[in-house]
Formats: sequence, structure tokens, C-alpha cells
Amino acid sequence: MGHFLAQREKLHSNFLGVHVSNGIGSQVRTFMDDRRSLCQIIGLATAGARAVDLIAARVRLQAYSLSIIDDSC
Repeated sequence: MGHFLAQREKLHSNFLGVHVSNGIGSQVRTFMDDRRSLCQIIGLATAGARAVDLIAARVRLQAYSLSIIDDSC
């Protein structure tokens, strides 16, 4: 079961990553909002990198959730 979930998570992560890398408006807005909020806390130099880390974590979580509820197989 763990192998199945890992494989499905990779598939969904790839699909989600394609949409994020295409610059869909909501992800770009999320990045800008996260960066703006983080700038106030940790400064401009690291805010962009941390905002990317937050989006990556959201994509991983969403891919994991989709792999659990996936009934295509």
C-alpha cells in the first residue's frame, strides 16, 4: 500500500507542479502574498526563498491528499 501511495503521490505532484510552473494566477498571487508577509518578519533577502518553500510544501500536501483519494486505479 505504501508503494502505491508513493507512486500516486509522484504522479499528482508532477501534475500540480506543471500547473504551478505555468504561472497560473492564483499560485503567483499566493507567492506574492507569502513573500510580502514574510518580508515583514524575516526580511526581503530570504522571503522569496521561504515563499517558494511554502508553495512546495502545499503542493506536496495536496499531492499526498490526492494520492489517498485517487480512485483511478
